[in-house]
Amino acid sequence: MRARMRAIIVAALFIVVGGFAFAQTDTESHDVQINVVEVAMLDLNNLTTVVLSTQDPANAGDAVSGSIDNAKRMFFTSLASGNRTVDARISAGSAPAGTGVSIVASNVPAGCGTASAAVTLTGSDQSFITGIGSCHTGLAPGITLTYQLVITDETQLSAGDTGTVTVMLTLTDDV
Repeated sequence: MRARMRAIIVAALFIVVGGFAFAQTDTESHDVQINVVEVAMLDLNNLTTVVLSTQDPANAGDAVSGSIDNAKRMFFTSLASGNRTVDARISAGSAPAGTGVSIVASNVPAGCGTASAAVTLTGSDQSFITGIGSCHTGLAPGITLTYQLVITDETQLSAGDTGTVTVMLTLTDDV
């Protein structure tokens, strides 16, 4: 009787364990769509006025020069399917006769384009950073913008003249 009971218990265990060993499973799957959207964002560290003025020459007989301001920092984020540029232009105002304003960028992070030589600004867009793909400049330190007063014709300068120009910076697609 004991042997028979043992055989029934062993058989019952095989049935229970065997049922687990052959348990059915089921799986499902689905797609996940990933979209990379276009981004073009540009910002400056501050919007305070840049003040440029003529500078006294080191020696009598030397030409006057224009001051330089490199306190502005520019930041951008770009997700693009092609290349972009940063363009600059004078969008309002006028400089005193015989003067102009130039801009040049420095400290452009690797992969965020190539800075050109200084460009003297006009009312038309002029690219001063080109070849910008998908990148971001980071917030520290950012791209340094250097503005300089350019003396275009010293004979037109008149002491006391002032003028204000608005410089428009645009992150745009290459055309």
